[in-house]
Amino acid sequence: MIESGEIYKLIVENVNNLVAVINQDIVIEYMNENVHEKLTGYSREDLLGKEVLKFIHLEDHKKILHEFENSFETGMHFTELRFKHKEGHFIWIEINGKQFVDKDGKTKVLTISRNITERKLAEEKLRDSEEKYRIISENAYDLIIVLNQKFKYEYINENAFQQILGYSKKDLLGKSALLFAHPDDVSNTTKILVDGFKRGKGEAEFRLKHKDGHWLWLEGKGKIFSDNDGELKAIIISRDITERKLAEEKLRKSEEKYRDLYEEAPNAYFSFGNDQNIIKSNKAAGKLLGYTKEEFSKMRVLELYADKENGLKKAQNVFKRYLQGESIQDEELQMKKKNGQSIWVSLTVKPIFDQEGNIIESRSMVLDINERKLAQEELESSYKKLREMEYIINNSPSIVFLWQNSEGWPVEFVSKNIIQFGYTPEDFYSGKVIYADIIHPDDITRVAEEVSNYSNEDTTEFVQEYRIKTKSGQFKWIDDRTWIRRDSEGNITHYQGIVLDITDHKNADEALKLSEKKYRKAYNRANFYKDIFGHDINNILHIINSSAEIISYHLGGSEKSKVIEDISNIIKRQVERGAKLVSNVNTLSQLEEESIHTKPTEICKLMQNSIDFLTKTYDDKKIIVNDVCEEDHLIANANDLLQDVFDNILINSIKYNENPTIEIVIKVSKTLVDRKKFIKMEFSDNGIGVPDDRKEIIFKRGNRELKGSKGMGIGLSLVKKIMKGYDGKIWVEDKVKGDYSQGSNFILLIPEFD
Repeated sequence: MIESGEIYKLIVENVNNLVAVINQDIVIEYMNENVHEKLTGYSREDLLGKEVLKFIHLEDHKKILHEFENSFETGMHFTELRFKHKEGHFIWIEINGKQFVDKDGKTKVLTISRNITERKLAEEKLRDSEEKYRIISENAYDLIIVLNQKFKYEYINENAFQQILGYSKKDLLGKSALLFAHPDDVSNTTKILVDGFKRGKGEAEFRLKHKDGHWLWLEGKGKIFSDNDGELKAIIISRDITERKLAEEKLRKSEEKYRDLYEEAPNAYFSFGNDQNIIKSNKAAGKLLGYTKEEFSKMRVLELYADKENGLKKAQNVFKRYLQGESIQDEELQMKKKNGQSIWVSLTVKPIFDQEGNIIESRSMVLDINERKLAQEELESSYKKLREMEYIINNSPSIVFLWQNSEGWPVEFVSKNIIQFGYTPEDFYSGKVIYADIIHPDDITRVAEEVSNYSNEDTTEFVQEYRIKTKSGQFKWIDDRTWIRRDSEGNITHYQGIVLDITDHKNADEALKLSEKKYRKAYNRANFYKDIFGHDINNILHIINSSAEIISYHLGGSEKSKVIEDISNIIKRQVERGAKLVSNVNTLSQLEEESIHTKPTEICKLMQNSIDFLTKTYDDKKIIVNDVCEEDHLIANANDLLQDVFDNILINSIKYNENPTIEIVIKVSKTLVDRKKFIKMEFSDNGIGVPDDRKEIIFKRGNRELKGSKGMGIGLSLVKKIMKGYDGKIWVEDKVKGDYSQGSNFILLIPEFD
C-alpha cells in the first residue's frame, strides 16, 4: 500500500503547475522537476540551493522581495512576475504562496505558479490596440459618441466636441442626448434612436445646441454593438452640416423666387419620385434629350437611359441606391436622346426627405460630358497607336537619340533598340554613361568640331560618320543624321538624331580601297550604290524623325486620332520602302556581274505576289488592279529578279498618280518577235503619264524625278538592266495615243521558256 506522503509526491510531480519551496533566505529548497524543466528549461540541479532573484527579471526584484516579506508575515501571497527561461528569454508566471513550518520548526513558503505568458501578451496587444484607436478617436475631426439604451452619453471625443459644440466630457457624460436636441427634433430623434437599436444601424440629420446657445445641424451615422457585459450600445459618428442645411433652407424659402433660374439654367435638372415617374424638368433637360415637358411628364426616368452596360443597367443600380437614401455624386452614365442617339452625362442625385425621414422625390442634375468622354476614348485609341509606333521604331535598325546641348551631350532619350550596341536606355538616363564616352577617342575631337561648326551655321540638320564603342568594347561605324532644336530665342536646347550601324558598309568600302587597282570598276559601282543608298536612306530616316517629332508634340498636348493614325501609316510605309531599297541595291549588285542565270519562272505567281505587296504597302490609297493572263501557267526564261521588275513598275504607277482612285490594268499574252517566242506584259495606269521627251530618260541610271516627285532612284534603271539580262525589252507608250496625260502603258517582252 502506497504511503500518503508518496501519493502527495506523485501528485506534485505530475501537476501542470510549478511547485517550489522557498526558505527565508529566498533560496529554492524544493521544486517539482518535471514541470519546471518542461516550462522553464531548468533541471533540479540548476535550481536547488539557488537564490530566487537570479531567475527573476530585474524590474520585478522589488516586487518579489515585498511579496515574500508579506508572505512570511501574513502567511499568504499572490503576484505576477517575469521568470527567466534557461534559453535566455522571460516568461510570465502567476505565483501563489502559503507560509508553513517544517518539521525542524523553520518557516518557509510553498509556491504554486502557472505560465500566463500568452495571456500577458494578449493583454499587451489589447492595450496597444485600445491606445491606437483612442488616439484616432481623440484626434478625429468628426464627432464620435457612444450612447447606451437610455440615450445617455457614455463616451465622446472631447477635442472634436469642444471645437464644434463647445462641450467637455464633464458637460455631457451621463446625460441624455435628447436634452441637447432641438425641441422640434426630439420626437423624430427619439424614433430614429429606437429604430436604430432595433435594426442595428441608422443615420439621420438633426440639430444639437451649441454650448453658447445657438443650434448646429449634424449628419450622423450609427451602428449598434455589444460591450463586454453584453449591453447594447450605439456608436454614432456625426459631422457639422450647418452651412449646407442653411443653404438648403435658403434655397427652399426662395424656390418660388428663383423658379426662372431653374428653368433657364444651362444644366439639365430633373425631379422624379420613388415610382420612377418624372415630376419636373427644366428647359435644358428638354434641349439635351429632345423631349418636351409634357413628354417628360408621361415618362419614367429609366426610359431615358441607353440600353448599354453604362446606361440602363447602371441607372437601375443608381435608382436603387437613391431609394436607400444615398446621395449620388458625379456618376457617369449613357442617356438616350429622343432620336435614339446615346450621350454621356454626369449625374448627381440627392434624395429629398419629409419630416418623418421618408424619401419623397429626387433632385437630379445632368451635365453633358459627351465631348469629354469621346475625347477620352479617342485619347486611349491614340495611346494604343503610339505604342504601336514605339514598337515599329524599337524594331527598326535605326536608333533614335535626344541629346542635351551641354558638355558630353548627356542623353535625354534613346530608343530601346540601343540594345544592339549592348547598352540599355537606363545606362544613359542614370548618367552612368554620357554620349561622348562612347565615341572613339580618335573621332571625338573631329565630331565635336563638326557639331560646333554646324551649330554656328544657319542650318537645321547635318550628317556625320564616326565610330562608337559598344558595351562589349567593340567599335562600330555609324551614320548619324542630326537635327538641331532651338528655343523661341534661337538658342540650341537639344540635338536629336537617328543613328544607323554602317560598319559592314564601311568595312566593304575599306576593302575596296585596299584593292582599288585590281577592282576599280567594282569600287566605282559600289560608290554609286553608296551615294544612292545614302541619299535615299536619309529621306526615309528624315521622315521617321519628323514623325517622331510629331509624336513628341502630340504627347505634350491634346491629340487627335486621325493625326496619330496618319503618323503610324507614314512610319510603316517608310520601313517598307527602306526594306525594298536595300533589296534593290542588292539586286543591282548582282546585275553588274557578267551574266545573269535564268531558269523556268512562273509569271502569274510572281505577279500576284507583287499585287499583294502593293496593296499592303499602300493600304491608305484606293487601288483597283485588274490582271488578265491568257493561260494559267505562263513560264518565262527568267529568274526571281522578275519579282523586282513587277514591284518597281507597280510602285511607279502609284507614286506618279494624283487620282483619288488608282486604276491599273495588267494584260499578259504570248507573241512572236523575229521568230522568237516572248511573253508580252502591259501595265496600263491612269497616272500623270510620261512626256515624249522623257520616255527614254526614265530608264537611265541617275534619273530620279518625274514631275517633281521623289522616287527611289534606281527603280526603272533596275528594271531596264534586268530585262536586258533576260534578252528582253521594256518601253513606255501613252495609254491614249497622242495624249500622255491620260496615263502610261509600260510594255515588257520576256523570252518564253521552251
